Amino acid sequence: MLENLAALQASYQEKGFVVVRQFYTRGEMSQLRASMLQYCKLYPDYCVPEMSAGKEGKLLFQALDFAERIGFMKSFLESQKLQVHLESLLKEPAHLFIEDFHFKEPGGGAYDPHQDMQSPVIQWVNERYAPSVPIDKLVTMCLAVDEHTIENGCMQVAAGIHKQGGLGPEGGVLEKEIVDSLNFEPIELAAGDALFFDGYCPHGSAVNTSSSSRKALFLFFNPKRCGYQRKMAQDYFLHDKFKLK
Repeated sequence: MLENLAALQASYQEKGFVVVRQFYTRGEMSQLRASMLQYCKLYPDYCVPEMSAGKEGKLLFQALDFAERIGFMKSFLESQKLQVHLESLLKEPAHLFIEDFHFKEPGGGAYDPHQDMQSPVIQWVNERYAPSVPIDKLVTMCLAVDEHTIENGCMQVAAGIHKQGGLGPEGGVLEKEIVDSLNFEPIELAAGDALFFDGYCPHGSAVNTSSSSRKALFLFFNPKRCGYQRKMAQDYFLHDKFKLK
């Protein structure tokens, strides 16, 4: 296992991302899928349309603030396997920063290429709450709850660009000139596969042109030394972005 972790770490440092096949079982993904569907029935205010896309007007939905509301998520997040991988990739212990579940329905939205470390929520937390140690890096896990294919809008990443740090101003998507200069690689995943990527790794996804929903769990982690900033991040998403009371 240590040799595998060393290889993963080396690949992650070089490319800015790494894929771990069958990180979780299909059975665990079935449980997660059912739990998230139930969560959205119980807490509809926390399952909101992120954007409209596609000629049929279908939506991409985000589910937020569920880490403490779904019973098995605690053991899921605290599993030794996940913590060991996070610490290996970050090179230090990690805290959960944001949890985010995407239901990308047929015809549902694309995400323009961006870098997580340049996102408005990082600026929000670092400026509004002024932690003693600002968040200076992230690792994100994209967990495929079902198959992620080119057709249904899988993740696309640009290898090696994380070494350049932030590309352009904070707070938004990458400018077209920058995007056009990058080579984006589609990352197809089977259910249970996990894609880990650096906070400065440019990434995005295309519209779901298939006839099936594409579901994904996104977990964002900051270094433990930067403090537990999850509540502050949720404040941004739930009260500023989605205007929930």
